Amino acid sequence: MLVLTNPGERMMDIEFGVGLRRFVFDQKIETTYANIRGEIMDQTARYLPYLGIERIEFMTPEGSPELFPHQIVMKIYFKIIPLKLSSVLEIDVNNSIN
Repeated sequence: MLVLTNPGERMMDIEFGVGLRRFVFDQKIETTYANIRGEIMDQTARYLPYLGIERIEFMTPEGSPELFPHQIVMKIYFKIIPLKLSSVLEIDVNNSIN
């Protein structure tokens, strides 16, 4: 929810959310990925302090020709600190309405 919610969308806290969809039409270059990583790290530290982000990986259209030009596929490797449990979240965002 944190990654897909746009800032300003949550009325009680307008700063909540990474807003991953707003990056869909940006150029797929390292600067864009660094901005997304930074947003995720900042938002996680603020709203989910019990999670530790281990790494964030992006699938790029160059490495995966099946991706549409306006699509972001990423994996977030994280750890739930109190439980000492690691997991991976894969998110696929494209320009479709769904």
